[in-house]
Amino acid sequence: MEVSLKDNVCEEGTFKIVFSKHYKVLRNYLNYKFNDIDIADECAQNAFLILWENCGKIKPIQAKKFLFTTSYRLVLNHYRREKIDKKHKEQLVRNVVDFALPDLIFDENELNSKIYAAIKALPEKQRIVFMMNRFEDQTYKDISEVLKISVKSVEKRMQRALINLRMALK
Repeated sequence: MEVSLKDNVCEEGTFKIVFSKHYKVLRNYLNYKFNDIDIADECAQNAFLILWENCGKIKPIQAKKFLFTTSYRLVLNHYRREKIDKKHKEQLVRNVVDFALPDLIFDENELNSKIYAAIKALPEKQRIVFMMNRFEDQTYKDISEVLKISVKSVEKRMQRALINLRMALK
């Protein structure tokens, strides 16, 4: 079945055609560019989710370009977040080590891995709020504006993140 210019990506049949036509090619392209099949698969899937969310704005003929551009940006954002996570992890380790009691001796590698694992184990929404507040010195109001959520939601995510970190680092 061929997709016509009159078709709408929001129509289930048209979306299925676009998906079956572009998914494997898109995932293989991302895997080739970034050499990580898991990231390629995840970002390709997320690109289709974004396409579905914006289906009223995208014509079937524009879908391929939209998917490739969106997925490429998703991969770049993933690696940017990963780099920021690593930077924040190192900063947190330095802070913890600086304030550790002298009579407590930690193996630095063990401490690094515990802290990193605790932060990484946080649910993504909690981790983002925690890092934006603690490492980027953003206020709850700033975070709520960036994430487009209420200040109360930011407070709740931060509270849960701190509870989870305390439990994980005991």
